[in-house]
Amino acid sequence: MMRLLFIDPHVRFVELTYGSFSFVTVITGKKVSMSISVIEERILERLSSNKNFVKLSVDNEQSITLNALYNDRTKADVSDEAKWTSSDEGIAVVKDGVITAISSGEVEIIAEYEGKTVTIYVTVTK
Repeated sequence: MMRLLFIDPHVRFVELTYGSFSFVTVITGKKVSMSISVIEERILERLSSNKNFVKLSVDNEQSITLNALYNDRTKADVSDEAKWTSSDEGIAVVKDGVITAISSGEVEIIAEYEGKTVTIYVTVTK
């Protein structure tokens, strides 16, 4: 849990947890007020894809959506930002989440984003 340490003009230390806070103090005889919001750092917990197994015929394509799931329960489509790789580009290639079947066989498509990975298993038939 992240915490913020706030120092007021009288050198008092106030530890803040998450939430919104208002402060009122006097600086050189003038009343000054300020509001501050302390938010939790958004941390990537895991990735998910809309498909884990794909069957394609040669020369066909399949789009995959990759979602980042965060600790604050939000999610974001990171398909375009992810690094996509194919375990065998002779069977299938991938670019920005679009898998294109090249020849018959089985291949793993791996999506990587911020240190997390998802594997999509692809079978290509004639």
